[in-house]
Parts: sequence; structure tokens; C-alpha cells
Amino acid sequence: MVSTLSPQNSIISMIKTPDNAYPIKFTKQYMGETCIVFTFGNCIDCDLSKQVLSIYSHLKKSINYEELDILNIVPSYTSIAIYFTIESPLINNDSLLDNKIYEINSMQNYSATIHIIDTDYNGEDLDYLTTLHKISREQLIFMHTKPKYLIAMLGFKPYFPYLIGLNPKLVTPRRSSPRLEIKSGSIAIGGGQTGIYTSDSPGGWHIIGKTKFNEFHLFKPGDYIKFVESKIE
Repeated sequence: MVSTLSPQNSIISMIKTPDNAYPIKFTKQYMGETCIVFTFGNCIDCDLSKQVLSIYSHLKKSINYEELDILNIVPSYTSIAIYFTIESPLINNDSLLDNKIYEINSMQNYSATIHIIDTDYNGEDLDYLTTLHKISREQLIFMHTKPKYLIAMLGFKPYFPYLIGLNPKLVTPRRSSPRLEIKSGSIAIGGGQTGIYTSDSPGGWHIIGKTKFNEFHLFKPGDYIKFVESKIE
């Protein structure tokens, strides 16, 4: 299959393989001349993110960056963006990427690290959340520490992990008035997500705790985070 996209256009392509193969359905869109975005769904979902991360892992392992003049491959919740130079052969033949995706015949495993984050649940918004959700501090801590959170992508700030796995009972609208500064290491909840501020920055999420963990450069998409209650002096 050969398909060449002009900038701002998109197509829907579905793998055509034997019945026992693994079908992958996606849209493909140019974002300018030197970036193609493959989109595999339209919702934040753990199974979809695992599919995206499986494809991402396969592409990183199987693509020759130098040969295709690829600069970076970046996953998100639902898509993968591939950035390349103006000299890349992908400019005239983007089906080279299609074929790499078509090579995947199952949900492939990828290497993942579980990062244990010792957390002191002493955040300034903790009491507000317990009152809002009509639960005790102990219940909130239990619900927040129970999951193993998937790092679906990194963004906002360097190494900031966007996590999937928050208990629906802890979903909380973001603050109506964001703080001008939230300290690095703050653990927070915003909407249906929880995360760790990896640097001092403004932010509108509710702070529920803090950690001394600072090796944020170790985070990568596909890894997991496990919060563990721990008093920090």
C-alpha cells in the first residue's frame, strides 16, 4: 500500500491481513511538512494507551532514524507523532511508516519500569478533597496508593508524567484559580488525572502530597508509577 498525504490532509487506513492477525485502525495526518501524526483512537483509555505504547516501542526499535532522517518519535494518549527533516525520504513516500505499523501482528510487550514514589500525604488541598468527596484521609490515601499508574506520555514540563489509573471516586475538577507556583515533587490531582510536578511551576491541580523523589529523567512512556505512603522529614 502506498499513500502520500499532502499537508493538513488525513486518511483512515486499516491493516489487511489474515483473520488471525492483529488489526490496527488509524488516521494519519501531516502537521506541516515534516511531521506525521498517527491517531489510533479518540479517548483516554488504558487499553488504547497500551496499544499506542506497543506501537511506539516497535517503531523505536525497528526504524532506522538515520536512514529516514527521523528526529523524534513522540507518543500521546491516542496518537504517535513522527518528526523528520526536510531531506527525509518520508516526504515522498510516507507508506514506509505504514508498513512498519503493519508489521505488528499482536499486542507486543515492551520494557517497562515501575517507579516507587514515597509520598507524604500532607498536601494543602488534601482536606478539601476529603470534604468534597465525603471520605476520610485514610480512604483517600488508600484509593490513591492502590493503583499502579501507567505513564501514557510525558509533557507540560520536562518529564511531567501523564498517568492513567486514578480511582474515579477521586476525580476532581481543577482549581478555579491556579496557583502561581507549585513546588517540584508535589503530588496532585486534576480532573481525572494524578501526577507529579517535576519542576517549580504554575498549576491548577489540587496538591495532596509531596515526595523527595527527583530522578524524573528516568520516567519514560510505558513505565508505571506506584505511590507509597511515607512520612518525609
